[in-house]
Amino acid sequence: MKQFTRSNWFYRILALFFALLLFFNANSSLKNQTSNTASTEEETYTETITNVPIVVKGLSSQYFATLNASNVTVTLSSPNKVLLDSEANPKTRKFKVVVDLSEYSPGEHSVAVKVEGLNRALDSRLSIKKVKVEISKKAVKTVKIQTNVKSSWVNPGYQIKDVSVSPQTVTITGSQRDLSHLDHVVAVVSKPSHLDKTTTLIGELIAYDKNGEVIDVNCSIKTVEVKIDVSSPEKTVPINLMETGTPPAGVGSYQLLCDTQTITLHGTSDDLAQVKSVDAYVDVSDIQSTETKRVTVELPKGITANKKTISVTVVPQKANNDINMSQTMSSKVESSTDENE
Repeated sequence: MKQFTRSNWFYRILALFFALLLFFNANSSLKNQTSNTASTEEETYTETITNVPIVVKGLSSQYFATLNASNVTVTLSSPNKVLLDSEANPKTRKFKVVVDLSEYSPGEHSVAVKVEGLNRALDSRLSIKKVKVEISKKAVKTVKIQTNVKSSWVNPGYQIKDVSVSPQTVTITGSQRDLSHLDHVVAVVSKPSHLDKTTTLIGELIAYDKNGEVIDVNCSIKTVEVKIDVSSPEKTVPINLMETGTPPAGVGSYQLLCDTQTITLHGTSDDLAQVKSVDAYVDVSDIQSTETKRVTVELPKGITANKKTISVTVVPQKANNDINMSQTMSSKVESSTDENE
């Protein structure tokens, strides 16, 4: 044994052992490093998309399907952030959520909700797995569109002259039972913050029964244009120019000149009937020479006008004492001239 440990073969085997040990140790470290790098590179991103519509497919044209849910929330995940953002954007989205009714007959059913067209690099999770579906005979009806516009929406002093909808009718598709309960279709618009001129709004179509409950039907169009024609009773009255303030010494009066003699007022018929004229007050304090000023027109409560201010030229007139003194001095000068002659 001692002879073997001292031989060259012993040292060769020992060297080979340490070489193999170093090799496996280095290889193991390399694998761990590669695993950690791969783990870092494959970070998973998540995006939650709400209100994704459920699409019905495979239904015969003779039937209509009513679902207890019209949209779902979809959670997508993927290590590919660019692809994930593309599917999250409605404009670039390729996937859709569907219920396949190709093998279902009329009646009530519980049908699976599935995602179609999703890239394999993405995983999806739905907020609901099944929906209740009622399949029944289809009915079609064309109705005139109403609006929710109210006369109280206009600004004070204005009134709604006319409300028009374009287009005026819509084709409604639904189950025979639902359409038998259909009473009217309304183009619902939001109340404007200000309504003092003719305005066009976009209205969303909603179908109602006689009790004002919403009916689950399909409209051939989703939105319409609602034009609100606004007008206002008007009346033209004269403007009274009124002096205020104290004239300076030497000024007896003022001549007030204004190119604007009248003003057009807007308001309710009752309020306008009470107005015969309006006043504009001109402050003449310290005015010793001709001056042009902007003055405010005083309007009664509830009345508006086509203008709020007018331009007034103020022309000072000398006081009577100064005029008399000037005339007296002129007379004395004339008398002295006569005597000298």
